[in-house]
Amino acid sequence: MNKILRLTTIVIFFIIINACGAKHQQKERENKHSLINTEQPNTYAFLGNSITHDGRYHSYFELFLLTRYPDVDFEFINAGVAGDQAGIALGRLQDDLLVQNPDVVTVMFGMNDIGRNLYGRENLEVDSMIRKQQQNLSNYATNLDSLTRIILNSGAELVLFTPSIYEQNAKNLAAPNMYGCNDALKECALMVKESQKEHDTYLVDHFSVMDSLNTLLQKNNPDTTIVGPDRVHPQDAGHFIMAYNIIRQLEYSPIVASTEINAAEKQINALNAKIDNIHFDADGLDFTYTPGSLPFPTTEFQDVAEFIGFNKNMNKELLKIQELSPGNYILTIDSEPIAVFKSQTLKEGINLSDYVTPQQAYAGKIATLIEHKREIISGKMRNVAFIEYFYAPEVMSAKDSIEALKIIDNRLAKDEGKSYYGYLESQVNLYKEVKKELPELKHRIDSLNQEINQLRRNIPEYKFVVKEYLN
Repeated sequence: MNKILRLTTIVIFFIIINACGAKHQQKERENKHSLINTEQPNTYAFLGNSITHDGRYHSYFELFLLTRYPDVDFEFINAGVAGDQAGIALGRLQDDLLVQNPDVVTVMFGMNDIGRNLYGRENLEVDSMIRKQQQNLSNYATNLDSLTRIILNSGAELVLFTPSIYEQNAKNLAAPNMYGCNDALKECALMVKESQKEHDTYLVDHFSVMDSLNTLLQKNNPDTTIVGPDRVHPQDAGHFIMAYNIIRQLEYSPIVASTEINAAEKQINALNAKIDNIHFDADGLDFTYTPGSLPFPTTEFQDVAEFIGFNKNMNKELLKIQELSPGNYILTIDSEPIAVFKSQTLKEGINLSDYVTPQQAYAGKIATLIEHKREIISGKMRNVAFIEYFYAPEVMSAKDSIEALKIIDNRLAKDEGKSYYGYLESQVNLYKEVKKELPELKHRIDSLNQEINQLRRNIPEYKFVVKEYLN
């Protein structure tokens, strides 16, 4: 069966207990998914260009996995290199990625492979340019196939990503519009889908989703974009959409936890949550609640999360209370007022992920630590890969650090006067600093991982109070 069609397997087992005069049915979800091994650490590696090097989309995905599956061990590898192409990545694949024995590898190329400088309205009917465009697309297909075969032969599970979009419709952006780039990326997306079918891999289609959302946004405002002002690199919202694509298309569990309480019959059904110390009285009830996982904190992405239905589709922390006396009720969690609800609304059920809760705040602590990791890895450590695998690979053959610095300085001197010289100079200077700091940076990453695991494996108990609200 094609792996993209495989459903997430959820195994439920039932534990019946009696406490405080209430009937409890607790259901615990086992962490089953075809890309998750519960018996050993799961190493996810992300191979790509600057969009992957940036690290945001897969740091959001990392946050999801760590909070949704808190009892599973994960490791994450950023194998993105700014400016990279599928063909160039073949040269670093073994030393930069496969040597780390990843269990799952995601691959996303195309944005640089097409040769964006070949496009623009003035080039779309120039035969020599058209031939170069077509040759680049052909090379992309060949190189993608080679990457696919090598990764699959390594024993890793492979997830092919179609590329993200190029913004060729918005007019009032700072960057020149190389019109036609997005059409070329659409061709790349079709090639990725063909490769996925041929090799029976997993697939995440970023292009189609992002292109459709961008078109929808631009109906009301033609200059709105989910890409950044340079037309290439998604900003926070775009990276969040990409993370959502991965989570939903690979069918990870949408359930954080689910609790149903019948106040009249004093019956409790809980999925992936533990309910204790429940008390019923004439004006409501209270209980302690320990979720088996944490909601993804969407505070920073409120607008885009609502736009794509993130909470509704993939962030379900559900609470349903039936048979309350008609009226309005205020929900507080750990003494924090959350909202006032009609009894009918509570009967139908609410998604706690739609509100600012202590659970979200707790998950936000993990998000902050993951962002600190991203800043170190993407902002510093991947610079080493950029210099050694992309910009000046000859440095790898230097006999010592003095010769390596000479090689890099000579390489930089050749680019003096070019429009992008300032960027390259900054990267070379950063490389010189980071090489000295690498042991300390790796130690800092290890410490952050320990803090993250300490938090996610010790989800606190929360005090819920639902009381009649008399305004």
